[in-house]
Amino acid sequence: MRLNALILCLLTAVPRVNCCPGSFFFIHAKCKLSVTFSNDCDAVSSEIAARINGSQLCSVDSWFDRHNLGTYRETTVTKDFIAGTRVTGCGKHQFIDKFDFTLSGSGDSCVVSACSESQLLSMVDSSTNFCNLYNLFCGSESGCTSVRHDLSVHKIEYKGCSEHDASKCLACNAQGTGCCGSTSRNATNALLLRNCESTPPASKGVTMSYVIFLSSIMLIVLVLVLGVVAIACLVKRSRSKRRSTRYSEMDSESDGSERFMQREYSYRSTASVYAN
Repeated sequence: MRLNALILCLLTAVPRVNCCPGSFFFIHAKCKLSVTFSNDCDAVSSEIAARINGSQLCSVDSWFDRHNLGTYRETTVTKDFIAGTRVTGCGKHQFIDKFDFTLSGSGDSCVVSACSESQLLSMVDSSTNFCNLYNLFCGSESGCTSVRHDLSVHKIEYKGCSEHDASKCLACNAQGTGCCGSTSRNATNALLLRNCESTPPASKGVTMSYVIFLSSIMLIVLVLVLGVVAIACLVKRSRSKRRSTRYSEMDSESDGSERFMQREYSYRSTASVYAN
């Protein structure tokens, strides 16, 4: 959660530039970048915000996410900080990722610390978190479509982004076909409109994540409890079996002693008779 991430940054005295949006799940996919632009920060901030707004128009006639037709929503927009969510476009299920950009620089250059994190339990993401960020700033030199400013990327440093295949970020072509099974602009527009109309609010997605997470924890706890109970039963049964075996051995020894005493008594009685 972003609140938890922010508290962690404050407690550890780490500048906001090193912080990510956070996720409720300890194990989750993420991507963290440091991007240097040959543009001023005003142009970078303006272009990122324009692309986020463009995706909400749900049409190939405006800017749209060419990585499987995702839908962006901004949650915070200031001069030096932009945060929001992205919902996947293709497939039966919609997954929410959170992202943020922190901008700093002067003159004709700008350094951006960007981070995107999955809000569900995950280990790999096929470069999704990378594309969440990349598609909001890549320029025409990379084959991307701009809205206000054609940004020029000087350098990208991967701070924590194991999967960063840029070719997966442009699965759709500029005309809006080639991804999600779409073969025409009209079909892509229909998909975009469907995705926009069915986009769940971030709070609902987070609530669903909590439910899934808690259900997983409860299932794990149940399995552990059943395992402990099963082991306890096996130990108890083993001890009971050993105790039963020991008692049987003791009974056998007792019977043997009694038979020996009886034979001894019989022998002495017989000897006494003969003596008399």
